[in-house]
Amino acid sequence: MPKPDIINGNITKTLIQLSWPITIGLLMQTGFNIVDTMFVGRISADALAAVSMTFPIIFLFIALASGVGVGTMSLVARKIGQGRKDKAGIAVEQSLLIALVLGVSFVILGFLFTEPLFKLMGAGDTLLPIALSYMYPIYIGIVFMFLAFASTSALRGAGDMKTPMKVMILVTILNVFLDWILIFGKGPIPAMGVPGAAWATVISRTVAFAYIFSHLLFRQNLLPLSLKYIRPDMGVIKKILSVGMPTSLSNVSLSISMFFMFRIASFFGPAAIAAYGLGFRIDSVAFMAIFGIASATVAFVGQNSGAKQMERAVKATWTAARMAVLLMGFLGVAFFIFRRAFAGLFTSDSMIIAATSDYVLIVSLTYFFVALGVVTMSSFQGMGRGMPLLLMTILRFFVIMLPLSYILSVVMGFGATGIWAGIAIANIVVGIVEGIWFWQSTRKHIGDKT
Repeated sequence: MPKPDIINGNITKTLIQLSWPITIGLLMQTGFNIVDTMFVGRISADALAAVSMTFPIIFLFIALASGVGVGTMSLVARKIGQGRKDKAGIAVEQSLLIALVLGVSFVILGFLFTEPLFKLMGAGDTLLPIALSYMYPIYIGIVFMFLAFASTSALRGAGDMKTPMKVMILVTILNVFLDWILIFGKGPIPAMGVPGAAWATVISRTVAFAYIFSHLLFRQNLLPLSLKYIRPDMGVIKKILSVGMPTSLSNVSLSISMFFMFRIASFFGPAAIAAYGLGFRIDSVAFMAIFGIASATVAFVGQNSGAKQMERAVKATWTAARMAVLLMGFLGVAFFIFRRAFAGLFTSDSMIIAATSDYVLIVSLTYFFVALGVVTMSSFQGMGRGMPLLLMTILRFFVIMLPLSYILSVVMGFGATGIWAGIAIANIVVGIVEGIWFWQSTRKHIGDKT
């Protein structure tokens, strides 16, 4: 299949060509944690609740890494659109340098502050040691995760969506195999339990980085790359971070909000804690479909805005938004109908299944509002504008979701159901605001032929 023609090709066809490999790759990436959760759920309900409490910390690192990735993808795409492959290559080199420094820094911070964070979230004497036994091995692979995000984002910004997909399929299969061996023990390898799930993820992520990095250096011709004389270029770093930092901060805001959401859920026992963690996992599976479209939008809008084709960039955004809303509407209905079956994939505990089913019942039908917001904010990122996403994230989590979840669940006495309702209301309100903001900001470009 020929490489997608982002600058001149049919918009819908090109978006599909760009998005489906990203979606597959992201589903595989989500599969890392999904498989871990399914295996851990077979150990015990306490193990499932404890590993669920690691999500905010793990997501914090993913948030920071993905921010660097989005900044890289946006800058690389814009430079490719301008016909400056040399500048795109420099952007990649600086992105890898940023990823290395951040990865090492946050591993050190993680080892120092993980235990106090778990206590803040409400982990007691039963859950705390289990959560720590999972989290500490994860830190070993954090640097490779940062570097892998930067490398895959560089390829996607240049229009290569298939290589990252192939890598993620490979390493997800590896992760399943290693989970089976390390958690339960096979042959001469003893059963490691919860830590085994963490080590399976670390090994798989390391293999993923090794493959994608070697491809970036030796097997692709989209980006000229040489690390021989790499040194900080503050001008390029600033351009990457101007998009990446608001993205990271918005994702960090999600991670921080999860800390407090787990704290609220802890008022209602381990079943509510596990249900919130599983509900987030289920949401993540659904959202991978629109995140693929959103990443394609960043690359598409980036290259076309770099080529000064803003009308085409705006038109593509609304095309992508329609695709995402239709897809998420379908997935929302499917998850709504089969909510107990999805919950039952992770645990046989009847209380956790019931609580998770209530979460999906309330939240799943708001997915299409999330789809609208994710795509429109991704278009801003492709244009080099990171602040809209950050502002909307603050609105979602700290102005609406956290206060409302606490009021409905604790103050008004609706229990865990009040938490799920707070999430749903935030999805609806913010999705509408994001769509209106993008329309107001870009309608001047309709008919713009420059």
